[in-house]
Amino acid sequence: MAGLRAYVEDSESPVLPRDDARLRALHGFLWRTKPPPSSLAPVFGPAKAETEVTDAMLRRDVCALAVVSSLIRRVYAFEEGQPELFDVIVAAGIHFSFDPAYGDSHTATGVEISDFLTDARVPVCTESTDAMRRHLPALLEQWRGRVTRKASSTFFGTVLRHLGAEGGEALAAEWEGLDEDERYDLLKRLAEEERAGPGARTRIVDALLDPSLDVRRAAFDALEGLGAPVGDLDPSAREETLRKAQQGLRDWAAKP
Repeated sequence: MAGLRAYVEDSESPVLPRDDARLRALHGFLWRTKPPPSSLAPVFGPAKAETEVTDAMLRRDVCALAVVSSLIRRVYAFEEGQPELFDVIVAAGIHFSFDPAYGDSHTATGVEISDFLTDARVPVCTESTDAMRRHLPALLEQWRGRVTRKASSTFFGTVLRHLGAEGGEALAAEWEGLDEDERYDLLKRLAEEERAGPGARTRIVDALLDPSLDVRRAAFDALEGLGAPVGDLDPSAREETLRKAQQGLRDWAAKP
């Protein structure tokens, strides 16, 4: 780890391309020696806050990518110690996702982790669920500082995939901080989930009176998908009609 730190912090060191032989050698060494995942966790720690991407940040990213890809490879190989592998991989996303300095771009390490957690070959399992549950508060805190909404959809999908209705409750609690596109996306995903807890269902009912007609329609579709007693309600109906419908739907939403 000292060697990696020295490389990252050396202002004269070049930013190595991701396919550089030295990075491939690092990946291969970690794959062969299989050190305890927790011993590699410092590689994924927080970086110094910057207002723009620096060479040091890019050096840090390519090193972390080589390390996290070796851990992911060990998951695919069904190596023993899966709980610790998942824990370190998910935790790595905290400091490599939603970094304001990157703007609309993403770290290579963050993309690698996101692709892994959404890969159909990675089943939702106790290990992935436990890791996501443990680190979700920190992931949400990092996500709240986003300067772009582009990655929110993938984040929502990842949380819902591994935590289901529990994840839906946590995301629905962030409703006031979502923009129109994020609200629409979350509603569509909750409808696809086909299960949601009382908190998420109540947010969906409230969204029937969202300022955006698209969000209202998405809320109606989500209610239908979740089996709510919407009857012949039209999401474009007058506000008075929608408010009246909400009264009965809130009773439905509040049920365990």
